[in-house]
Amino acid sequence: MQNILKRSNAIFPLFLGCLIKHGQKTKALQIFYYLLIHLRYIFKKNPFLFLEKIIERTRPIVHYSMYYIKRRIIYKSRLITIHRSRMLAIKWILIAAKIRFENTFKARILSELLNLYKNKRGFSYKKQKEIYKMVLKNRQR
Repeated sequence: MQNILKRSNAIFPLFLGCLIKHGQKTKALQIFYYLLIHLRYIFKKNPFLFLEKIIERTRPIVHYSMYYIKRRIIYKSRLITIHRSRMLAIKWILIAAKIRFENTFKARILSELLNLYKNKRGFSYKKQKEIYKMVLKNRQR
């Protein structure tokens, strides 16, 4: 049980920090609690385990940086921390939710999370694969 609480303490501030816009913390909390209630209803399990699994599936391990050397663009891959990779995964999930066509933002996030869990398809999964392709393409030998 303590392991679950540690995980929830790691995901909760990250997800909430990405949801907050213009200082509207109460609105972000409403959206997050909506997600937790619906995920618990659908899967009959702890929703933090579900979120942890989704974020671990979509988070990148490496990232690339752009450099200009002698009027050329050079991409250099680098490892990123777990905290930064989780933040990127959550941001990608929220960007994908903004693109979707459901009526409310809550429903968009929920459908994106369910789509990622069931199908391994979605914008954030595509973004992860795109980064890996770019890193492999521009790998220094």
